[in-house]
Amino acid sequence: MFVVQKDNGLIPHVLTQILDSCVNGVTLTDPELDDAAIVYANKAFEDMCGYPKEEIVGRNC
Repeated sequence: MFVVQKDNGLIPHVLTQILDSCVNGVTLTDPELDDAAIVYANKAFEDMCGYPKEEIVGRNC
């Protein structure tokens, strides 16, 4: 499970649970990072692109 590091409150936790259960591939990026790196990818996105989350997070689109 991914939880946004900038906010440890309830909203990022709930958002993560919702996105993890989504059947559509979802990624989130952080425009403050170099190249707006991906900070979250759900299981559906992993399945769709064929890469594990460890190879997706930290890269850019």
